[in-house]
Amino acid sequence: MYRIAGGPDPGHLERRAAWLQLDPGTPAGQRLRSDDTAVVSHRSAAALYGLGDLIADTHEFTVARRVQTRRTDVRLYRRPVPRPDRDIVDGLPVTKPHRIVADLLAEHEDGSAIATIATEAIRAGVMTTAQLREALSPLARRYHAKDGADLAAQLIGTGQ
Repeated sequence: MYRIAGGPDPGHLERRAAWLQLDPGTPAGQRLRSDDTAVVSHRSAAALYGLGDLIADTHEFTVARRVQTRRTDVRLYRRPVPRPDRDIVDGLPVTKPHRIVADLLAEHEDGSAIATIATEAIRAGVMTTAQLREALSPLARRYHAKDGADLAAQLIGTGQ
């Protein structure tokens, strides 16, 4: 990765470098259009959006296919991220907030920290309660909720 002296700081340099190193043979612009690209996810995605206060000291990515890295500061999750569940933030592919919340719940992160992320995302207008309900539907039984709407209501403290 190169940076021009005196040029603007693209931000998130370490995370960007980790993303680039996951597929060094493919130009970044081409990867952004690919369905197989690594997508910033979990705590790292929340940090890119500026949501919540979970520490993102490991670069977390979700990948559709098997990828290896020697970096000890990178954690990979393997499963596809459909286009409706991702966006581009600061030039990096990143999971959308509804997916961030669902991913963090699936990994058994702290519930109050996830609730903060969900609430902030709704207040910022980057996620709707409908998106949250739909994303949480597959996790409802695990959390003893009757459906995604019930789990969302428990998480963000609102009625259905």
